[in-house]
Amino acid sequence: MRELVEERKRKMLAFLADGSAEEDILGAAALAQLLLGIGNEEVINARLCRTADWYHDPCPYKARDPRGESDFAALKFIRFLYMAEDKLSAEARDTILDFFMKHDFESKYKSENHMLLFHVSRYLLAQKYPDAAYPVYGKNGESLMEEDGAFLTDYLQFRAKQGWAEFDSLGYYSEDMRALLTLYDFAKEEKIRNLAEMSLNLMLLDMIDDSMGPLYCGAHGRIYGSAALDYKNSGMFAVYWVYFGGEKEGDALKHSLLEVCLSRFAPADFVYDVLAEKPETYENFESHHLHCISTEI
Repeated sequence: MRELVEERKRKMLAFLADGSAEEDILGAAALAQLLLGIGNEEVINARLCRTADWYHDPCPYKARDPRGESDFAALKFIRFLYMAEDKLSAEARDTILDFFMKHDFESKYKSENHMLLFHVSRYLLAQKYPDAAYPVYGKNGESLMEEDGAFLTDYLQFRAKQGWAEFDSLGYYSEDMRALLTLYDFAKEEKIRNLAEMSLNLMLLDMIDDSMGPLYCGAHGRIYGSAALDYKNSGMFAVYWVYFGGEKEGDALKHSLLEVCLSRFAPADFVYDVLAEKPETYENFESHHLHCISTEI
């Protein structure tokens, strides 16, 4: 099973590396190309500079408020800095650091996935540059790492006990997983890394419990029309395909997730044991705590 997982990860990375540059707003294809040693590095770095110049015209998201998806970009930049910093041009690296140092990159949206994306990104940035000053927050890296580490500890423990507000979301669960995979890969503090790993295993167990084969069944919080009509139109379909297999490889690759194919995370043995021993017919009783994220913590 694990060998097949690694094979599917390689296929997903190769698919991302073939992605259109025009569609690669957040740099997934760029990082895949850099890590695979393909593509023109000068062109790749120029694309990254355009994305990192997030808060100035022309905004990569055109008419969208740059304060909306800024944390999506931040998470990608964190992986660049940890995995491919030596392949970044001086201009690209400086532009990425300006994105972090000169702006508050927290999204204006206070939903669950946005809060996790922001605090994971800032925690890992501060861990990499602990002595740097972050004037926009009035603190240095060491202070931010302590603050965000405490936040993430409380946040993930709360989710484990009470459930996720975006319960079983076909789209936003994949954003939560992106953040957790990044935290697992790069966090140096064992407690934080273990919390990320346990959270990922718990989410996968929850997913297995709600699935019939590759079909993610039941109610889903924060679901969009295309995914509601066809489960294949979601990031979680790609997550299931990578870790558990199934048919429709082409559909899974269309929703490839960079963090999934690059992460060192592997589901625990007990996750696969539950999948293997799952009865054909069963009742699933499940509850989630629907909480107001913006006032909760």
